[in-house]
Amino acid sequence: MTKRKSKSRKSTAKAAAAKGAATKSSAATAWGEIGPGHLVIAQESLEYGWWEAIVIERKGDAFTLRYRDYPQLPKFVRHRSAIALMNPPTDDAKAEAQADLA
Repeated sequence: MTKRKSKSRKSTAKAAAAKGAATKSSAATAWGEIGPGHLVIAQESLEYGWWEAIVIERKGDAFTLRYRDYPQLPKFVRHRSAIALMNPPTDDAKAEAQADLA
C-alpha cells in the first residue's frame, strides 16, 4: 500500500505543478515576475513588428523565447528592451470576448 500512496502523492504533485504552469502562462504584471511560461510581446524587427511569445528561459536581461503562434520556428533570444509586458484583460474585456464567441 505504501507504494500506491507514494504514486498518488507523485501524481498529485505532478497535477499541482501542471496547474501552476497553466496559471503561469498568463501575463506577468511586473518585469521582475517574468519567467519561463509567461506570455510577452517580442519585437521581431522594425519591419515585421511585435508578436506574442512564450518565455522559455531568463538569464538576467536576456530572454529565450518561442513564438506562441509559430512553435515550429526556432527559439530566439531578446534583450529585455525588445520585449513588452501584456496587460491582463479587464473584466469588461473578458465579458465582451465571451459575447463574441457566443
